[in-house]
Amino acid sequence: MNVFCSNSHGKAILSLISQKRKVPVFNKKSPYFYLVNKNKKHNIYNWSKLKLIEITDINNNPILIEKKTYKQYRKLKRIIKKELDIDIGIKYALRNYDEQYKIYMDFCQKYGKEYADKVVCKVGCSEHHTGLCIDLEIKVNNIWVSNNEHPETTYSILEMIHPYLSNYGFILRYPGAEYHKTYTEMPYEPWHIRYINSKKVAKYIEECDITFEEFYYLNIV
Repeated sequence: MNVFCSNSHGKAILSLISQKRKVPVFNKKSPYFYLVNKNKKHNIYNWSKLKLIEITDINNNPILIEKKTYKQYRKLKRIIKKELDIDIGIKYALRNYDEQYKIYMDFCQKYGKEYADKVVCKVGCSEHHTGLCIDLEIKVNNIWVSNNEHPETTYSILEMIHPYLSNYGFILRYPGAEYHKTYTEMPYEPWHIRYINSKKVAKYIEECDITFEEFYYLNIV
């Protein structure tokens, strides 16, 4: 039984959401209707349906990202610059299994194993295997500022971006309320956005204040 259906708070949310508005239908065969978390590992078959392109990250290193995700990110980047005068860049997009293991070990060395276990998913359980998510970084005074090292600077700026995400088919993947963490099993990550290829669904998730896990189970139960 999934966590959403077995959790009393989840049932209460389901009732509330059903009363508020009809749950938008997501094509279950779409590769964008794709949940990866600690309990649902990455499926290489689903990933193979997505078209990947090569771009460069904020350090000019070549990385891969899903094509439509990047196209919509570019639109988001432009509007954020125009309306908020905030420069955003891509710190991470797709990571293969070796890269995921390396970043976990790097975090262990730099921040300690306890912190790494909280914020870095185990190999096979990371959304970064899909190419559908982006870790944003903010440029302040012409310098890219680390979210892990300077949260006092980046968090408030990143939160200014969140209301724009759904307009481009993105959601905030790991929101910060305690009940959100019940479903995601991840700490608050204001930099981690996920493309789902539906502005309607993204807006629904945002306005109902639910996680992707909750929406996913609303569509399969």
